[in-house]
Amino acid sequence: MFRLLVEIVLDHAIFVVDSEGRVRTWNPGAERLLGYRTDEIIGQSANRLFTPEDVEHDVPRQERDRALTLGRSEEDRWHVRKDGSRFWCNGVMTPLCDESGELRGFAKILRDRTGSTRDITDRKRAEEALRESEQRFARFMQHLPGLAWIKDLQGRYIYANDAAVNAFRTTRAKLYGKTDAEVFPPETAAQFKENDRRAVSSEAGVQVIETLQHADGVIHHSLVSKFPIFASEEEAALVGGMAIDITDRLRAEESLKEADRLKDEFLAMLAHELRNPLAPIRNALHILKMPGMSGDMLQHLRDMAERQVQHMARLLDDLLDVSRISRGRIELRKEILDITTVVSRSVEAVRPLFEQQQHELTVSLPPSSLRVEAAPTRLEQVLTNLLNNAAKYTDRGGKIRLTAQHIGGEVVLRVRDTGIGIAAEMLPFIFS
Repeated sequence: MFRLLVEIVLDHAIFVVDSEGRVRTWNPGAERLLGYRTDEIIGQSANRLFTPEDVEHDVPRQERDRALTLGRSEEDRWHVRKDGSRFWCNGVMTPLCDESGELRGFAKILRDRTGSTRDITDRKRAEEALRESEQRFARFMQHLPGLAWIKDLQGRYIYANDAAVNAFRTTRAKLYGKTDAEVFPPETAAQFKENDRRAVSSEAGVQVIETLQHADGVIHHSLVSKFPIFASEEEAALVGGMAIDITDRLRAEESLKEADRLKDEFLAMLAHELRNPLAPIRNALHILKMPGMSGDMLQHLRDMAERQVQHMARLLDDLLDVSRISRGRIELRKEILDITTVVSRSVEAVRPLFEQQQHELTVSLPPSSLRVEAAPTRLEQVLTNLLNNAAKYTDRGGKIRLTAQHIGGEVVLRVRDTGIGIAAEMLPFIFS
């Protein structure tokens, strides 16, 4: 009766294999489902019914061992038809023993999991396609060059890639189901929530810059795209977000702005410095027009003009040095010099302005020479600027005093005037 039942069942593949997995019996249902005629399959290994991957991993033998150990083995897996096509089905294997308990083989039934007689291949393929799609999505999100996450409309996290989890300094177990207010400081959570609200209310989403303190303790700036994810054409169901760290870019932009500012300051200072040598040169040219110049006076005027021209040439060299402009620095050419020489040249440079303003200039120098290691051109610039400013901001006929002293291990130069001076609150910023 059992054999007859097996023979008339057409919607289940029922067959017997020996202990080595060779096919011993084959019913019409097996022929219909698997495509092999009885004379083609009897005596052949049942391995041909499994995928090459399963055969490589010795799945057929493991199935027999499991059935023998447990009394029954049941699994859903791919099987292969004669034409090479694959189909998904439920397989049940049981050991067959004689009256003495000796193993005679294994009976196997291929069927769907509900016990119905239909092939479930299409459904399983759809499930496999969905699983593969989810895996592709996960791999894509994990390899994004930035943070990515998804929240529900209540602001609860339902997905975050590794970069986001690391930046948020938490774990998925602690993050999922939580809102920003439960994860981040209040100010951070507030900016995230507001931008989420704007994203949901805008069909195209928003692009904003958000800040977050990362695990390195640094406040990072990110360019963030937030957008609604629609469940239908009109109703948003989720809000997605993607962020790229732009902290380094912003720092580079700030560095460029600072370099540009230094360049402007440098050029402004250089333009100011170029004006200083012009005054004594113009004064010398004016004196040279006067009749009756002595040889000593002419030589003195020529020497003065030559020094000022050399000074201007060095300033122009600085102007042409782009690298110094970008750093806002001028090269110092130091040498051992007598401070008296610097004072004399500075006074000489500003004398026309003092005479025009009718100022009284008093210079006080120690009897012995004061020698220092410095850049004579730059030191002369500093002293000339101080004297120029004193002359400009002192009322006509004022008194200006220049002193040089040796104090401790330093030479101290002071310029005092009877002008209006600098407001006390501005002093900390003058030479910053």
